[in-house]
Amino acid sequence: MKLSENSEVLLAESQGSVSDPIYQHAHRPLPDPIDGSLSVDPEIVLKALGMGLTVEFFYSSHATSNAQYGKKRSSSVNAYITPDSESGGANVYRGDQRNYAWNIQSIVGGLTTFSPNASTYSPTTLTYNGTKYQERFPDGSLLEYETQNAGNYLLTRTISAAGCVQTFSYGTTPEAGLLKTVQVTDGRKVTFTYSASTTTSLLSSVQDWGGRFWTFQYDTDRQLTTFTTPLGCQTGLGYAVFSGINYLN
Repeated sequence: MKLSENSEVLLAESQGSVSDPIYQHAHRPLPDPIDGSLSVDPEIVLKALGMGLTVEFFYSSHATSNAQYGKKRSSSVNAYITPDSESGGANVYRGDQRNYAWNIQSIVGGLTTFSPNASTYSPTTLTYNGTKYQERFPDGSLLEYETQNAGNYLLTRTISAAGCVQTFSYGTTPEAGLLKTVQVTDGRKVTFTYSASTTTSLLSSVQDWGGRFWTFQYDTDRQLTTFTTPLGCQTGLGYAVFSGINYLN
């Protein structure tokens, strides 16, 4: 799928989707030893020229999210930056539901350079030119956040160190801010479709350029209950309430 094993890991990290093989597994979730959260990580892996595309889905019982990927869920492609209006800094949110705070380091010629907050250190560099944020990784790969929605800068382009580009496009009202397509370097696209739901539409399917579908079904509480692959394999998910909190069981 990718140029090398190292490139594969770096690309996954750039999309916020790296999964430790010891405590994160697609079909056998185990508690995170750091904070006790339970993460579930089914994935869609697609080969593409120069740089493959991996779409992973994450669940944490400690999360408060309840948006297009369902209650307490997110996806590796759900990366964005929220400017901090009080400090002038920025918060980078990864698809694995982790976030990193950045402080202003300098402003020179209209270019703002940030430094990572010591409490949420990131090995990347971050700049803002008044139009878009650019986040550069140690291997030379780059993330660009330019599309704006509800005060956030959404992931717009992923650029590998070799110059391969993946482009992210988003919907308009009533699906403003929802990822609609990811176009890989050779022009082929992956399409994301949503179904109407209270507050925010829910992801209902992902279709690759070969016409294959991955589908998602939810209960009335917006919790993912069934994940179906193009081969018809299904993963069923159930939940239980403990001390007032819903947990995957």
